[in-house]
This record gives sequence, structure tokens and C-alpha cells, in this order.
Amino acid sequence: MKTTLTVDADYVKIMKDLTKEFEFETQQEFFNCMVLYFKETGINPKTKTKSTAEELSKLRTTVISFIREQEKTKLDPIILKLNETFDFLLNYYKHEAITKEDIKALSNPVIQKAQSTPLPVSKIENQEVQNEKYQNLTKQGSAHETEVSVR
Repeated sequence: MKTTLTVDADYVKIMKDLTKEFEFETQQEFFNCMVLYFKETGINPKTKTKSTAEELSKLRTTVISFIREQEKTKLDPIILKLNETFDFLLNYYKHEAITKEDIKALSNPVIQKAQSTPLPVSKIENQEVQNEKYQNLTKQGSAHETEVSVR
């Protein structure tokens, strides 16, 4: 069923121009697509929104401002705290942490004292027994090695 629609002459000219610009074959095809477009998108033609580009630009601005706010309130304090922690640890390791040289310096007097203190007689005898056992073990090991090499 076809219905006739009355349109002002100014709008007929605009519709003809848009039909050519968007490469529709007929004004009827253009009109049908226009009606479906408004129905599917839910756009109200009275609101005079020039394009979706404006809406995207607004959305982009909103997203960017949100990201910047998050950066100020969340990311910047975290980065600042990490930098402070790094500086603290670096300072600690450079100036306060115990180094190998410190350990050597602390252990040298103890070692020197231990070396200068004579061992009691019982410890000397015990050390001689241990040396003797060690020599016996090394002799057995070398004899075993020679046996293996003879075979």
C-alpha cells in the first residue's frame, strides 16, 4: 500500500540533493532508509545533533578527563612512593648496609685472637689424632687408586 506524502518545496530540494549525495536510486528509497535509520538508532531528528562525531568528541573528552584524574589521584602518588622507596633503599645500600669489607674487618680480630691463643694440651692431642686419621684415609685412597690403575 502506497501513501502520498506532502512535503514543502524547500525540503524536496534538500531531499533530492541528499538522494544524489548518498547515491540512492530514488527519493522513495532514501525516505524509507531515513525512517528506518531514525527508528533503529533512536535518534530524535528534532534535537538537531549535527553528527555522531560531536558525541564521540564529548565522550573522548570525558574519557581523557577521567584518565587524567586517575593519574593525579592514583598513579602519581604510587609512582612518588615507589621513587621514595627506591631512594631509601639505594641510600641504605650505599651508606648503611653491611658490606663484605665490614664483615672481614669484624672477623679479622677474632681470627687473629684465635690463632694467637695456644690450644690446651688435650686439644693438641685431639688434633694430632685427627691429623693421623686424615693421613691414613689419604693413604688408603691413594693405594686404592693405584690398585684401580694397575688393573
